[in-house]
Amino acid sequence: MQVCTWCAAGIQEIPAEPSSRSRTPVAPHSGSSRIGTVLNGETVFETVLTSTVIGLTVQFVSFIFLLTIQNGDQLSKKLIFSGLAGLLAGTCAFALIRAWDYLRWSADRCIQCGTPVSQ
Repeated sequence: MQVCTWCAAGIQEIPAEPSSRSRTPVAPHSGSSRIGTVLNGETVFETVLTSTVIGLTVQFVSFIFLLTIQNGDQLSKKLIFSGLAGLLAGTCAFALIRAWDYLRWSADRCIQCGTPVSQ
């Protein structure tokens, strides 16, 4: 839990705000500021692509698994089951990657005001 020097000083008399560029508590969702050297919009796009690849891989593997284990009949049930498995895996992957990005983003921010804290 890091606190910046502005919040640690305890200046409560004048409710001064940090600049709008440094105070961005919803920045990982907006796509307007930077995380490291990558724009957030690019990070979101890469997250969507990564979770799509994970979901399609799970769909393919589960379809091949069901195709080899069960008989050749009822192909539509196998397609539906593998599609749902891929959708669930892709959604879980997206949520986990976004949570990891947010934790990485908030690790170097003040817990009170959201300004970057130099270490």
